Amino acid sequence: MNYKTLYLWAPSNLISETSSYTSHEKIVALRKKKCRFGREDNWIFLDPCSPDEPVCCDEAISLGNPFCYIYATVFQRVHLCLPLSDFEKELLTELNVAPA
Repeated sequence: MNYKTLYLWAPSNLISETSSYTSHEKIVALRKKKCRFGREDNWIFLDPCSPDEPVCCDEAISLGNPFCYIYATVFQRVHLCLPLSDFEKELLTELNVAPA
């Protein structure tokens, strides 16, 4: 897939920024060691990114299925738990860093 033609608005350095979570093993390790999930854990799906998938991608690459990228730092340092509470959603929205 040619991401440069799909995301004409994105500068080259953004197109080249990719996730380090590119395998199921890394996702499992993230869930076990770094993420805190709430009781609704069954509703939260974490999938690995393809190695060349830029973090600026949207539903155009997922055939319209909604998704969002979220940084592991949110779980590690901010200690948020999924699913987010209403307060956490509002706070992240106000800070303009809420997942879409």
